[in-house]
Amino acid sequence: MRKKITVEDYTGKTYDTVKQVLEQQGYKKVSYTEEYSDSVDSGVIISQDPSSGTEVVAADTEISFVVSKGAQPLTLKDLSGFNQVGLDDYASSNGIEISVSSEEYSDTVGAGQVISQKPEAGASLNKGDKVTVVMSKGPKEKEVKTVRRTINIQYEPEDPTATPPVPQHIQIYIQDKNNSMTKAYKEMDITKDTAETLTFEIEEGTQGGYKVVRDNTVILEETIDYPNS
Repeated sequence: MRKKITVEDYTGKTYDTVKQVLEQQGYKKVSYTEEYSDSVDSGVIISQDPSSGTEVVAADTEISFVVSKGAQPLTLKDLSGFNQVGLDDYASSNGIEISVSSEEYSDTVGAGQVISQKPEAGASLNKGDKVTVVMSKGPKEKEVKTVRRTINIQYEPEDPTATPPVPQHIQIYIQDKNNSMTKAYKEMDITKDTAETLTFEIEEGTQGGYKVVRDNTVILEETIDYPNS
């Protein structure tokens, strides 16, 4: 009668070490499959068949194990647009570290949101790996320059001999950082040629302008460029 041995509990032990022991004991075959585990380190046995306590004849027995591959790698998301709270939540739930490497101005990404990341989206990460992001400071505040124009608005009555002079209604529209042509900047009635000084706050990269309307007719208009000097 062939001698039987009792199978030990090998869970929690390193597969390579256990395999050597079992081969010395004369087992017919020692094999394994792998699976991911968040709680068992890579290379460590998760389960076994036959189970511990089973009596077997080693030479007639095939013993197999499920061995941990460690935690399943994370496929890194595209973090574009994440704010700090979103980054913290994503990092903590996936066991990685995310830090801000720098901040940059952006006309397209809102302040406090991610512009770019390293590694890029789709990269495979393990727990404890580090990711860096560039955060937006929002659009860079553009320089504003003040420009003044003095214009002469002519009084042109239908009847120059009328006494007293008939008032003409004037509307002035300006375009700059604080005003648009949709609403009159100033309205007045004139009975003689009138000089008016207009002040424009023009933002870098834009243009200003004005138009003067008399009795629903545009009598003056000009586009004003941003001063480069």
